[in-house]
Amino acid sequence: MILYLPPLFKRDTKSTHLSSTKRTGLLYASLSCLIMLLVAPISYANNETLSIGVAANFTATLKQLTQEFAQQHPNHQNIRTRIVSGSSGHLYHQIIQGAPLDIFFSANKRYIDQLAARYRTHNLPKTTYAIGRLALWHPNHSKKSNTGNQSSLLFSLLSDHQAVALANPKLAPFGSAANETLKNTPETLRSKLKIVTANNASQVYTWVYSGNIPLGFVSYADLLRHNIQSDYYTLIDQNRYSPIQQTMMILPKGKNKTVATAFFNFLRTAHANTIIQQSGYWPHLRNQPKHPGTIEPNKPHITSDENITPSSGETSHD
Repeated sequence: MILYLPPLFKRDTKSTHLSSTKRTGLLYASLSCLIMLLVAPISYANNETLSIGVAANFTATLKQLTQEFAQQHPNHQNIRTRIVSGSSGHLYHQIIQGAPLDIFFSANKRYIDQLAARYRTHNLPKTTYAIGRLALWHPNHSKKSNTGNQSSLLFSLLSDHQAVALANPKLAPFGSAANETLKNTPETLRSKLKIVTANNASQVYTWVYSGNIPLGFVSYADLLRHNIQSDYYTLIDQNRYSPIQQTMMILPKGKNKTVATAFFNFLRTAHANTIIQQSGYWPHLRNQPKHPGTIEPNKPHITSDENITPSSGETSHD
């Protein structure tokens, strides 16, 4: 951009000197142009983009959290948020290949640990923000028809259907949890079952919703978000699979570390924890110190009570 500034002194054709009034006016005009030039970069900085990579199951909750963050932090209201959603494994590979993300919300703690080791000299902040909950969605079969325990219900559902969908166990922790759950069923039952693999838990939800697959292991959060009646899904006992520690990290190649750190600390507030809990996760950030520094999560409490709802006030404890 070329900025033309009028000369401060211009000879009058009828006079050898510039009048005091004209000289003052031109001086103010020149200063105004300079002020505009200085202010422009500040306005641009306030409209930067916060880029976030997030595991598919947490996308809707993250959007709600970013909206709440903007409302509570007026100085960051003009920040645009770019959310990239997918399986944790795919996002991890994009990050190590140089994807310019500010924050990574993984559904798998392992990927965050690997990034922490890869960038160990950066002392990057990381923490577990939620514990994911696995559910088996069976829209054509009400569990009211089964009066036995969860094992008998699972065996009955898997026996009555020829196929079940789950996320790729190698890329998505909900898929890994579903795989662990299936391994606890009789071999004779598994051998007759067709297992269909999706990229992530949200894709499993789409397949079951469309009617293409009769059963699917999904995130409890997806069922709550779509108001699915509780008679048509079964919350899997958390003792049947390893804890899904959904972990986040501020990334070294991000361009907006100030806002990323502010958002990171916002997730540590009671208000953010309430949103996470009501969305279908066990909250996992209470009573933790704010960044800077690496934050190690407490060991999650594993419960076998499948009837506890996210709004019941239950939290993880040591």
